[in-house]
Amino acid sequence: MITGALGKIMVVVESYPELKADTSYIKTMDSVNEYENMVRRSRLIYNDSVTKLNRTIRMFHVSLVARIFGITSREYLTADDKKNDMPTMRYD
Repeated sequence: MITGALGKIMVVVESYPELKADTSYIKTMDSVNEYENMVRRSRLIYNDSVTKLNRTIRMFHVSLVARIFGITSREYLTADDKKNDMPTMRYD
């Protein structure tokens, strides 16, 4: 749904070049880029935490306690392959 909306926005922007210079449009695109960066950073932090957890619960003593409390290894978050099909958010 978001991909479709962003695609439509980009088509409108291409039709109206003066829109690219509009401060509201620039702020909106900056916010979108900031959001994407926050998601990327959050995914990296999560995956780092998963790596630490998975390494820790492989240690002998910890694995015994982890098994008692039902703590298991976790999977990494990955970027969605559909993200590559999204329109670019560049406005330059």
